[in-house]
Amino acid sequence: MKYALVLVLFSLIPLISPTLTCRAEETPTSNPAFKKLTPDERKRRFEALKKELEAFKPAQDAERDEVLVYLQQVIDASSKFAKENPKTAEGFEAASSGAMQLASRSHPKSCELAKLALDVAPSAGVEVRQIAICWLLVANGEMVKGDLAAARTALDKMRDLAPELYALAAKQMDELEAKNKK
Repeated sequence: MKYALVLVLFSLIPLISPTLTCRAEETPTSNPAFKKLTPDERKRRFEALKKELEAFKPAQDAERDEVLVYLQQVIDASSKFAKENPKTAEGFEAASSGAMQLASRSHPKSCELAKLALDVAPSAGVEVRQIAICWLLVANGEMVKGDLAAARTALDKMRDLAPELYALAAKQMDELEAKNKK
């Protein structure tokens, strides 16, 4: 059941039009010497991060190991940047686009990165639909773990953010739950 719903939720990925991009040791709170970046410097570093990851992006026919190394780079770089730049559009974008890249390859850590994106999201300045997509990825991750209640809760949090996407995901989840109760 959970794999069927995961596939169903992943089938929604083409509808969400990903914005793709994006090392996690230190955070601003763990390093007292951490210096907050100016908005221009933060944007410059974010653009550099995107270019760096794009340069390492494997070809479509790349070996599995090469893809896994790249995805680990995405996880590390996206997490580090997001943690160093909380409550900024760039921090959110780094984590959310990294989560989308992982989800596009069915990587199990897409949920964790989506949760990080939601944690670092600013109160304004990011696309509401992108926040909804993160909630969809969290719901998918909870389904993989077999936690239907948590998956439903995550889906409900996207209801007002992207009603059409919510309706599709909720309908598919309802159908699968009904099918599995038979």
